[in-house]
Amino acid sequence: MPYKLLLSEQITPAVRRMMIEQLSRAQRSLSACEDMHSGVHQARKHFKKARSLLRLARPIVGRYVFAKENHGLRDLGRALAQPRDAGALLETLLRFENKDDFAPFKPLFFQTKKLISKDKLNHEAELEVVALGSILEKLDQSIKTWKQRPLPEADFQDLAHGFAFTYKRGRKSLKRAIVQDETFYLHEWRKDVQHYWRNLQVLTLLWPEDIMPRIKLAREISKLLGTEHDLDELGIYIKSHKKVLKTQPEVKPLLKPFLRTTKVLQKDLCLHAVERGRRLYALEPKALANAMSVYWQTGQALQPMPGVVQVLADLSESA
Repeated sequence: MPYKLLLSEQITPAVRRMMIEQLSRAQRSLSACEDMHSGVHQARKHFKKARSLLRLARPIVGRYVFAKENHGLRDLGRALAQPRDAGALLETLLRFENKDDFAPFKPLFFQTKKLISKDKLNHEAELEVVALGSILEKLDQSIKTWKQRPLPEADFQDLAHGFAFTYKRGRKSLKRAIVQDETFYLHEWRKDVQHYWRNLQVLTLLWPEDIMPRIKLAREISKLLGTEHDLDELGIYIKSHKKVLKTQPEVKPLLKPFLRTTKVLQKDLCLHAVERGRRLYALEPKALANAMSVYWQTGQALQPMPGVVQVLADLSESA
């Protein structure tokens, strides 16, 4: 079933269903994948969806369960981070190596790719030997726990409160990122933007025509901030391997110009993300949460009763 709240569902069973689905999909991604990089990437996506769902459902599951499960999922994601981060660095290099602004840096890209590829293979080997079995065991136990965990009956207002919290936190992160103007705060804001659009994913069926454009805008912001972060991580990697890279005569004079070029691009990406962020977070949290509650009520009211389905179908065909 989809990562969406169905209008016909009760809130608490829906939360349980979506949580178990995301954990099960993460488990399958890691246990049945032929490509370790792809499996790790998919599993981490499911962990992120599960953590976003926890934020949305925090008023239902309670602070203790939220903190315990959130930290557990965070730690599982971090255990998979090294091979995924190395893969992301390679993707960043491939994305920019043929761009006009980076054409002079091909020797640097070539040598850096060799280093990252070696690190990636080492991290994947370590993961297969040391961590993968433990992660799968923890996922299996977590799935069993969620199947048996007692949860209180809830209504949509509980989800609305969780949604307002996610949205409010994102607004604060945006303001902090503008004031501080540092990559760290941009990355923190990006994480909150991702939680927000994943919460919207869950709520999409309440009113798709209104919610889908919000998801699209939030994902645009996330992509801009993600590219900014990828360039920052690439710069950090190159600086940390500067001694090795400098041994290549054709690479040494390219290091400083490359880092200057990436900083200019990062600044531009940041400005575009903030511009869109002001639009995304234009409403007050309470107002948006109240709107979602109305969408839920009207969406349920507009569900056709069994006897009306054929009438609606006939009207559609005759239009």
